[in-house]
Amino acid sequence: GYKPVAYRTSLLFFCIASLADIDPMYQYSLEWFINLFVRAIADSEPSADLPVRLENLNSFFQDFLYRNICRSLFERDKLSFSMLLCAALLMGYDRLDADEWRQLLTGGVLLNADKAPRNPQPWLDDKLWESVLTVAQLPAFSELPAKIAENGEAYRAFLEHPEPHLAYDCLPEYVQSMSAFQKLLVLRTLRLDKLVPGISQFVAGELGQRYIE
Repeated sequence: GYKPVAYRTSLLFFCIASLADIDPMYQYSLEWFINLFVRAIADSEPSADLPVRLENLNSFFQDFLYRNICRSLFERDKLSFSMLLCAALLMGYDRLDADEWRQLLTGGVLLNADKAPRNPQPWLDDKLWESVLTVAQLPAFSELPAKIAENGEAYRAFLEHPEPHLAYDCLPEYVQSMSAFQKLLVLRTLRLDKLVPGISQFVAGELGQRYIE
């Protein structure tokens, strides 16, 4: 039946509820949300084929909700909303690890720093090395410090690239085999200054170009 639509719609509601953490002004009532959804039911393309109908309704409502919410957001917060929307859907379908999401938001904290290995590369700033060790506390990145020690020049090329968010292909297979979100964490670790365009690229890849325009 329509349970998949109900589940996805609940993910969207709790996503927009979290916008109040960005600015208390961003608050949307359940009644407003339900009214929007009822309009989407009426306006989305009908189909006698249930899977097609579910896809049409999900796609239409997500886009309809996004456009309506964006009208009430400051320009500076629109990309944050797109990323929150993307993360809510990915986590809702077990495609995004909660600890990795937290790492993107906070940068994490290095535990047992006094026992941490020394920086193996003269071109790598000690603060960046600490960021590498911090992200390496996550299972998917546990080998990153060793990989940087072994194949430093490839990581240096990425670090020094003018547009590293477009240059993941210059990194070794270890990073190539990661998910798109995990590559975003590599970008956050080594080139924090390019995180915003990196997030734009990630959201466009997951949700479509219209979610970053």
